[in-house]
Amino acid sequence: MTEGPVLGIVDGITDAGACLFADDRLLAAVNEERLTRVKLEGGFPARSVAEVLRIGGVAPRDVARIAIGGIATPSLPTRLFRGLQRRLSGTAGIIFDRPRSPLHILSDLVRYRVRVTTNRGTDSRLGRLEGRLARRVLAREAGLDAPVELVEHHRAHAACAFFASPFERALVLTADSLGDGLSLTVSRGEGRDLTRLFAADAFASFGTFYALVTRFLGFRPYHEEGKVLALSAEGDAARIPVPFPLRLEGERVVYDGEWGLRAWPWLERLRGHDRKDIAAWLQRGTEEGIAGIAARFVERTGEKDLCVAGGLFANVRLNLRLLETPGVDRLFVFPHMGDGGLAVGAALAHLAPEGFRLPPPFLGPGFSDAECAEALGDLPFTRPHDAAAEAARLLSEGAVVARFDGRMEFGPRALGNRSVLAEARDPSARTMLNRCLDRTEFMPFAPVILAEAAEGRVRDLARARECARHMTMAFRTRPALLAEAPGAVHVDGTARCQVATREEHRGLHTLLTAYAAITGRSTLINTSFNRHGEPIVCTPRDAVRTFRESGIDALLLGPFLAVVTRVANRHAAAGIAR
Repeated sequence: MTEGPVLGIVDGITDAGACLFADDRLLAAVNEERLTRVKLEGGFPARSVAEVLRIGGVAPRDVARIAIGGIATPSLPTRLFRGLQRRLSGTAGIIFDRPRSPLHILSDLVRYRVRVTTNRGTDSRLGRLEGRLARRVLAREAGLDAPVELVEHHRAHAACAFFASPFERALVLTADSLGDGLSLTVSRGEGRDLTRLFAADAFASFGTFYALVTRFLGFRPYHEEGKVLALSAEGDAARIPVPFPLRLEGERVVYDGEWGLRAWPWLERLRGHDRKDIAAWLQRGTEEGIAGIAARFVERTGEKDLCVAGGLFANVRLNLRLLETPGVDRLFVFPHMGDGGLAVGAALAHLAPEGFRLPPPFLGPGFSDAECAEALGDLPFTRPHDAAAEAARLLSEGAVVARFDGRMEFGPRALGNRSVLAEARDPSARTMLNRCLDRTEFMPFAPVILAEAAEGRVRDLARARECARHMTMAFRTRPALLAEAPGAVHVDGTARCQVATREEHRGLHTLLTAYAAITGRSTLINTSFNRHGEPIVCTPRDAVRTFRESGIDALLLGPFLAVVTRVANRHAAAGIAR
């Protein structure tokens, strides 16, 4: 039993957020982007703090402890001057842009900041100074006056990976770009203990190198790595003659390349190659490197269950490779694997609860029927007797249906409460959905499958059941899924599946059951309810605005259904046979 409510916070460069625990239960978790509508919003999470306290019914004065994910990430100057956060973000281009002499100085400053963080990130004096500053900001911005504990960045990642997993003991792997001077750690978890076994510093970072090549290929680093992953399935890594620059050598990770602006001459050796092949080379090197580290410590420790967290594990194909690593029995990926999950990690590191069970991921705000009706405004809508059955009928006729119901999901995946659903039986449905949502055509869409039918459609479900619960791994598919839902299977024969259960996804499960009764098919495409470049919708107003601006055919908003008639024309334009 805890001493009282514990508030978790992450106030980093990107994806700031907050969570609330009481009696060792996770009551609420929200990220700032959903409330401000700015993708991956960083800085102090004032709105998220207020929202989780509101959801949990806890007054600021009643918070007993505040746990912050990160000691020196963001750095002290960044916490003092919040306007620096966006300027120092990797997406701002300071560490990735082509050489221009004034930026060389800024690049060197970034390198120096990382080096200082590497050497001083866990220094007790620095921690005390950061803690005093954080407590002052919390009092000013949120009216909070409680003891503050700063949890080292990768310890927070490891804590959410292990304590939220279903395993009593496991090997724990964290990997991202950098945090408190580190880019990767390996720990052993048992009971309430986490013991670190290995660490790689920020200058040997698989995450940063993936972001660097993402920028080289013309995408936004720390935003569009998923596009590189999608491209990699269509390329051939063997066509790139350049040795991969990261490897495990003895007891350390070695990087043979360059960082910052000086990386661009090194990257020129990739120039002229097809970007699909470059993406495949990058993905293969990352998978081999991370899986090789996992394999070494599985063998060394004898642990067969693996837990992972950190932004690199948003890469669902990498997670499949980890499951298939010799010696690994089961895999758990923390559902909010990136820095946005550090608030939960910091709180769990403080609590170190035994027997903690991660609740269903619907931890954000919910809205009343009256709020939904008000948001619909002048849109014509009905309140069907059986809304799920009516939505299933529309889907069976080829409509694209947005579903907004209950509390918002925590993490980067829409799991039914803020989702766009569509039939998956035609491969060209992908083109139609991309047009609806203004997205890139080569990006794959994920299937949601009825739990009762899932075993016959994907492989290794029992070994990665939690991954199917949260859509965090690419599964190898069985012929039945390809036959039933070719529009949701990627070109490499994998699919980032969600399995919908009656217990956890009641409304979505009901809709899928009704759809299966009509069509005999148990699978739909499930993609997030947002247009390209925007966060997943949070409020009914967000949902209605996105519905109006998109090509979605029907909106199921709580118990209400709004329908427009454009299905036939849109399918004809996309060349989809009905």
